[in-house]
Amino acid sequence: MSLDRIFFLDHPAERLPLWWAAGMCLFYLLVCLVLRLAVKERSAWKLTLGFSVLFMANFAAMMEYQAGRVEEAINSSALADRRLQMDMLLFYKLRKSSVFNSFLWNCTVNAKGVRSRTAIPYEKGKDEFRVLVLGDSWTFGVAVNDDETFCAVAERLLRRRYPGRPITFINAGVPGYCSAQGLLYLQRELIRYSPDLVVVKNFLNGGELVSFRKIYPLPSPAWKKALRLALWRSSFYLHVRRLVIKAAYGRDAPGRDEGAQVAEDDYLFHKEIFDWCAGKKIPTVFLDITLKGVVAFQPEFDRFLKDPRLRCIKLELDPAVDPEALRWDRGHPGARNNALVGSRLAQALVDGGYLSR
Repeated sequence: MSLDRIFFLDHPAERLPLWWAAGMCLFYLLVCLVLRLAVKERSAWKLTLGFSVLFMANFAAMMEYQAGRVEEAINSSALADRRLQMDMLLFYKLRKSSVFNSFLWNCTVNAKGVRSRTAIPYEKGKDEFRVLVLGDSWTFGVAVNDDETFCAVAERLLRRRYPGRPITFINAGVPGYCSAQGLLYLQRELIRYSPDLVVVKNFLNGGELVSFRKIYPLPSPAWKKALRLALWRSSFYLHVRRLVIKAAYGRDAPGRDEGAQVAEDDYLFHKEIFDWCAGKKIPTVFLDITLKGVVAFQPEFDRFLKDPRLRCIKLELDPAVDPEALRWDRGHPGARNNALVGSRLAQALVDGGYLSR
């Protein structure tokens, strides 16, 4: 079952906003009819106009409230995943304040939905240097413990090197995410952490881009991007969009899309992340990681090597470094390879002078 299957769950609550909309519109028509019949013609249009303004304000507030309850109802239902929660825009995200333990590895997701044993407030502390790391299950750290992810390793190393400065790595990796989801997650929520640096680990789930190609077509003019961001703040708009997507695909998540189109889309969405960060004047580092014999380098990412705005780290990991991890997970780097990535990333940040700016 695909991870975004939670987005396509059926729940009785999802029909409530539409019933409320229909009921309120019927009430509006009845009041307008009564005003027209019971009030003199000269003043009827003034009363109707005033009532219409009041009605539209209440209608918008009620629709936002009812649509927001849909997401809560689905995530609290017995059908929901204990590790994920449905998200109207991103399809799904990590379940907030959740803990997953197994005999092999453990992970903790804090109250804001990022992998961390501690709370990370949106407000940045005095002299604090924040590194936001975007990515998929490799960034998240599937198959390794909380303190073994490359984000945790890099944070420890840099704190030792700069003992007088608070340094925080925000692990924003989500298993199964594609580059489009990483972009939208950054724009809508993660930017609130006010990062001093954004590290983008290459997203390896390109097949899911078929779900987002129409939601966020690229290239696209700036006014369309601004309009989308404004609409995505509306719970009711996202609710209606979800119903349209469900109707288009039926009860199942859209199929995977492969080939040259995915490679180009993946490049464009990665580039959009870098362009958006540049517009916010946030420096970016591109972490291009592969696993020998499991995942090959994506040639379209070589174009980023010539981008003067980026510091690129290209690293091929050897599965033989983690022989024990290979026994039960052949698709993700183990603890030793995560330590190698964390060490390389920390050194790149030191060499790039990011913490001395």
